[in-house]
Amino acid sequence: MGESTEPGNPSIGHAVRWKRNPGTNTFNISNLNVRPEPPQNVWKAQALGVNHDGTVIVGYVQAGKATEAFIWREDATPQVQKLEDITEGYKHSVAYDVIKKADGTIIAVGSSAFRDGRQAAVRWNNLSIEHLNFP
Repeated sequence: MGESTEPGNPSIGHAVRWKRNPGTNTFNISNLNVRPEPPQNVWKAQALGVNHDGTVIVGYVQAGKATEAFIWREDATPQVQKLEDITEGYKHSVAYDVIKKADGTIIAVGSSAFRDGRQAAVRWNNLSIEHLNFP
């Protein structure tokens, strides 16, 4: 997973994943279709964390000063969802890593910001945000 720029337009970066073709040393790249809301002409999305089997990916999309944490799930409809921010509607969060437990619970970790600029370590437990209250 990572980021790849739009062909012919380096102002747009797409969150992507590479998946090995079975039995080969070649890979396919696929766009995770993460977009900023509202739509923008200049933005980037980057995949930062993946669970052990590649079916859940997290990261962020940035347009201007706004950053939105996202989660992509191979088996979900829609596949991409934006994760909650610590300050509702503020759009300043990043998800760095994710696990999917045997019982189906998905836990992602990252950071989010308050309106005054203070950063908070957060965990999304099945998409619900929790402030971890680190000093």
